[in-house]
Amino acid sequence: MRFYVYSLLLVSLLISNSAKAGSVFFSSAAKLGLTNNSTQVETSVPSTNLAAISFDLKLAYKVYGFFLGGSGEYSLRKQITSPSKVSNKNTQGNLIAISPVVGFELGSFRVLGSFPFTLFSEYKLDQQSVYGQAIKYTNADIMAIQIHWIRTPLTFVGVEYQSLKFKKMIQNSNESTLIDEQMLHAKTFSLLYGIYF
Repeated sequence: MRFYVYSLLLVSLLISNSAKAGSVFFSSAAKLGLTNNSTQVETSVPSTNLAAISFDLKLAYKVYGFFLGGSGEYSLRKQITSPSKVSNKNTQGNLIAISPVVGFELGSFRVLGSFPFTLFSEYKLDQQSVYGQAIKYTNADIMAIQIHWIRTPLTFVGVEYQSLKFKKMIQNSNESTLIDEQMLHAKTFSLLYGIYF
C-alpha cells in the first residue's frame, strides 16, 4: 500500500513540475524545395522533378526542451521535368498534410520530426487523367525531419527532408487502395525561413 501512495505522490510531483516548466510552442515557416515524384512501376509515374512552394505551421507543447504536438502544411508543386521526357505524365498539384510532430531543442538548434503516418493527407493533381478524371492521392505515410537554426528570439532558418508515400488514389469519386508498386512516393528537400514564439 505504501508503494502505491509513494508512486502516486511521485507522479503528482512530476506532473506539477512539468506544468510549471511547460509552454506552448508555435511556428510558421515558408519553404522552398525540390520534390521528386515516382512509383516503383515506371509506367504509373516515372521519376519526375517538381518545384515546391510550401507554408508550414506547427503547434506543440514544450517541456524541458522537448516538443509534442502537430504539424500542418499546404504546398503548391509545379513540374519542372518536361512531360515529353516522362511518357507525357504530369503530376503537379497541391498538397495538404497534417501529422503529429515530436522534437527537441539544444542551444540555438531545434530538431522536429514527424511520425510514419499522417492524420490527414491529400495530393490533388492539376491535370486530369487521359479519360478526363480528376485524380487525388490520399492516406500517406510520412517521414519528415526539420532542423532549425534559431537566429533571433523570434526567427529561424532551416532545412527539411520529407518523404510521403500515398497508399490510396481517388479518381472522380472512386477510391482504390494501391499496391506497393503503385504508391506515389514524393521526396522533398526544402530550405525554410520562419517565425516562432
